[in-house]
Amino acid sequence: VPTFNCINPNRTWAVSLWSLDGDNYATKYNWTQTITYETVTAPASIAGTTSVCSGSPVTLTALGGSSSAGSTAINTQWFSGSCGGTLVGTGNSITVSPTSTTTYFARRVGQCSTTGCASITVTVDQPSSAAASVSGAGTVCLGTTSTLAVQGGALVGSSNWQWFSGNCTGTPVGTGASISVTPSATTSYFVSASGNGVCPATSCAVGVVNLPAQSNILSANGSNQTCVVNANNYIHFMDPNTGDLIASVNSLGQNLGNVTITSYENGLTQDIESCSYPGDPLFTTAVMGRHWVITSEVPPTASVDVLLPYHFNQYDATAFSAFNNPNPDDNLNSQNDIGCTQYSGLNENAIFTDNCNNGTFLWHNQNTTNPVTAILPTHAATDEYITISVDGFSEFWLHGSQNAQPLPVELVDFSSRCMDGDVAIEWSTASENNSMYFEVESSVDAFNWEAIAVVDAAQFSTSLIDYAILHEGAAREKNYYRLKQVDTDGAYEYYSIIYSDCGSDFDGAPIIFPNPSKNNFTIDFGGSGMKGIVQLTLVSMEGKEISNRQLNLGEGVNTFQINNLELQPGLYLIKMIDVTGKLFIIKHRFN
Repeated sequence: VPTFNCINPNRTWAVSLWSLDGDNYATKYNWTQTITYETVTAPASIAGTTSVCSGSPVTLTALGGSSSAGSTAINTQWFSGSCGGTLVGTGNSITVSPTSTTTYFARRVGQCSTTGCASITVTVDQPSSAAASVSGAGTVCLGTTSTLAVQGGALVGSSNWQWFSGNCTGTPVGTGASISVTPSATTSYFVSASGNGVCPATSCAVGVVNLPAQSNILSANGSNQTCVVNANNYIHFMDPNTGDLIASVNSLGQNLGNVTITSYENGLTQDIESCSYPGDPLFTTAVMGRHWVITSEVPPTASVDVLLPYHFNQYDATAFSAFNNPNPDDNLNSQNDIGCTQYSGLNENAIFTDNCNNGTFLWHNQNTTNPVTAILPTHAATDEYITISVDGFSEFWLHGSQNAQPLPVELVDFSSRCMDGDVAIEWSTASENNSMYFEVESSVDAFNWEAIAVVDAAQFSTSLIDYAILHEGAAREKNYYRLKQVDTDGAYEYYSIIYSDCGSDFDGAPIIFPNPSKNNFTIDFGGSGMKGIVQLTLVSMEGKEISNRQLNLGEGVNTFQINNLELQPGLYLIKMIDVTGKLFIIKHRFN
C-alpha cells in the first residue's frame, strides 16, 4: 500500500486481506495505512543586504513558506532576472557577488509541486579607480607654490578627489583633480578618490614637496641658489647646503623662470671710492660688507620686489664708518636711511672696483625695513632686511648715500652769480644715470620754497655737463636756492642750499665758531646790528627744521654758547631773525 500521494488530500485507506486455510474456508484480515499528500508554500520574503559595492559578497536567506512533513525532498531554488530565470544557486541561503544591480528570486520546490517566488533587489555601487601617481611634486624653494595634479585613476558617481597632508587620512588640504600648495617645510601630500555610495575611498597616491632645511642665519660669502619665480609672493632663496637665507624675490605675478642669487661677504663694511674722483675721500661712500648678484632666465617686463637681508652689526659698522669719513652725504641716521645702488655692466661680480667706466648705476630708495623675523619667525633677531622695487637684475649694494658715487647723478658744482639785476644759477654733473630732469627752487627764508625752473637732464652721461638758468630780477633781494634732481623712475633727491645776495651788504653777520664744531658752538652777535629777541633755528640742508630756541640780546649781551645739540655729522643752516625782521642764514658743519 503506498504511503505518499501527489494527487489527493490526506486520506485513510482501509485494506482487507483474505486467505484460504486448510479446510478451504476463507479467513479475512483487516488494518489501516495513512497516506501523506505533499503541501508546499512559497517563501514569504528574503533577508540580506540590499546595497553593496561591486564584487562584494552578500548572503541571501529565504524566510517563511511551509511543507508537509512527508515531503522530505523539498528544496529552495534561486534565480536572477526572473522567477525561474537564470539559476544561481540552491538551498535556503546563498552567497552572491553581483557587479551590477540585480534582482534575486527564491522559490520552494517539492516532489510534486513548485511555488511562486519571493524577490529582493541588490543595488550595486561602482568604485572609483585609484590615482596612479601625483605630478608637480619635487624639490622647490621656500615660498614656491606647487600645483599638484592627479595622474591616472577615474572617478565614478559621486566620488571626488580628496587631498591630505601627513598620511592618507591626515589633514584635509583640498579637493579636485589638482591643488596648489605653499608648504613651509618638506611635506607629503596624499590623494584618493572618495567613496561612491557604499563603496569606500580608494587607496592613495603620494607626492612629496621637498624644501631645503632652514637655518636661522644669513648666508656666507659665495652662497647661491636657483629658484623658479612666477608667483605673487616672496620666494626665499636659501643656501641648498646650509639653509642660510640669501635673499628673496617677489615677481608680483610675472614668470621670471629660473632666478639665481649669489651673496657676497666682504666683512662688516667697506669704503667705495668714486669712479669720477678716485682717491678723493670727500666722495668715498661707506657701504655694507654684504651685497648680491641676481640674474633671471626671463627678464622682468615690470617692477619686481627684492628683499635684501643684512646683519645688524653690518648696519652698525657701516653707519659708524659713514659718520667718520669725510663724505657728508653717506650718513645713516637709522635703518630707514639705507638705500641700494644697482650696478649693471660688464663686471657683475663680487667686487665694486671693476665697475667704473663699463656700466651704469641706479639708485633705489627702500620700500620697507623690518627684522627678518617678520617673514621667517624662527630667524635670528639680529638680522634685518630692506625691500626695493627694481625693473631688472644685476649687482646690488647697500649704503646710505645718493649724493656721491656710486649714485645716479654726481654733482660737482652748484653756485649762483649776479648778472645785471638777475641771478644766474649754475651747476655741473660729472656723471648721470637715469636722470630725468632738474628742478631749481627758490626761497627768501630757506623754509618756504617754490619751483622757478625745470631743466631736462642728460639721462645717461659719463662726462662733465654744465647747466644754467636765469632768475630774472632776483638780484634786488636775498635769495636761497636748492636743486632737486628727479630720476626716470620718479625717485628724487635734493642737493645743498646756496645763498645769493647781489645788492645787500652781508658784512656784519653774526660770527659762529668753531666751524666745524661738534654739537657745541658759540655765536657772537657783536656788530651784527640785530636787536632784542632773536629766533635761532637749526635747519638741515634738505630744509627740515632740527631745533629752535630764542636768544635775548639784552644790553651788553652779545655772545651765546649753544651746547648739547646731539646732531648727526653733516652740513646744516643756522637761521637767525630778530624782532625787526633782520635775517641771517649761515652754513655750519658739525663733525
